[in-house]
Amino acid sequence: MKRTYIAGLAILSLGLSTQAMAKDIDATDILVGDFMSVGSINVKKIAANKMVDQAIQNNKDALSSINELKAAGIDYKKDIDVITVALDDKGHGCTVIDGSNAIKPAFEAYVAKKQYTSEDYKGVVIYTSGRDTAALLSETRMLACDKYDIKPSIDNFKADKPKTLKERASTIYNMYNQASKSADIRFGAKMTKSLKEKGKTYKLDGENGASIGVTDIDASSLSISLASGIDMNVLAQTKSADVATSGAKILNDTIGAVAGDPSLEQLGLGFLAKAYKISADKKNIKANVKLSEDQINLLLGLLDGVANAK
Repeated sequence: MKRTYIAGLAILSLGLSTQAMAKDIDATDILVGDFMSVGSINVKKIAANKMVDQAIQNNKDALSSINELKAAGIDYKKDIDVITVALDDKGHGCTVIDGSNAIKPAFEAYVAKKQYTSEDYKGVVIYTSGRDTAALLSETRMLACDKYDIKPSIDNFKADKPKTLKERASTIYNMYNQASKSADIRFGAKMTKSLKEKGKTYKLDGENGASIGVTDIDASSLSISLASGIDMNVLAQTKSADVATSGAKILNDTIGAVAGDPSLEQLGLGFLAKAYKISADKKNIKANVKLSEDQINLLLGLLDGVANAK
C-alpha cells in the first residue's frame, strides 16, 4: 500500500477502541477476500516502547504523519489499540483498526476534507475515494480496503453467524495461531502459486546439490516482541521433514559464515553469531533472532555511520 494511503488510513482510524464493540467478533474474522496473509499489530504496546519512540523521533517521515494525526485530534499513543491487516499476494487488502472513540470526529473531518463520496450499505455508510474505501463498523472500529471490495467484509460483520477465518482460510488461521499470542506483531501466511512462480529463482544452495528456496515453502508465521530489544520468531512450513532438515542446515551454514566473520568481532558485533537459532521440527524450519536494545543501538549506529560516509 502507498504511504499516502496508509497515512490517510491512520488519520481516519487512529481513534478506535476495543471498548463497546458493536459486535464481539475478532478482527481477523471480519476480513473477507482472496488473501494470502493476516496479521495484527498491537500499536498501544509498541507506542509505549521507548526504543520505538526514539526511532520515531529520529524519523522525519514518521513525525510528519504523527503531526497530521495531532492536527486531526488524535494521539497515536493513546487512541489506537490494534491494527489487523489482510493482504493478497499483490499487497492489496483490507484493514480493521480498533482504538478509542476519538475516531468519529477525526473520521468526519477527514472524509469531508477529502470529498469522499458515500453510500449507505445495509446500514453502514461506505466512503469512497478512487478505489480506496472506508466505513465505521461502530464508533470504535473502522474497516478500510485498498483496491478491494469492502462489501463482503461488511456482509460478514453484519451476519448473524459470521464465517470465521478458521472456516474460510484454515492454513492462514493455523499459521497466524502459530505466532506468539503475546507478541506485539503477529502474521500468518500461505504461499500462493503466483508467488512461487515469481520466486522460483530465489534459493540458497548447500552441499551435495541441496538447496532451499521459495518454492519449498507452503506457509509461514511471524511474531515480533519488542518488550526488551527484539525477539523475532519465524516458522516456515515446508514440503517435507527432509526439506526442513536440509533447509535448516543450509541456513545455519550460510548465516553462520557471515555472522561468524572475524571482522564483525573487531567491530564489536561478535554477538551476532549467538543472536540467532535455526532448527528443523518435522516439516517446519524454525528461526529465532534475539537482540537487546544496546545491541540494536550499536547496529543502528554503525549503519548510520556507513550511510553518512557515503
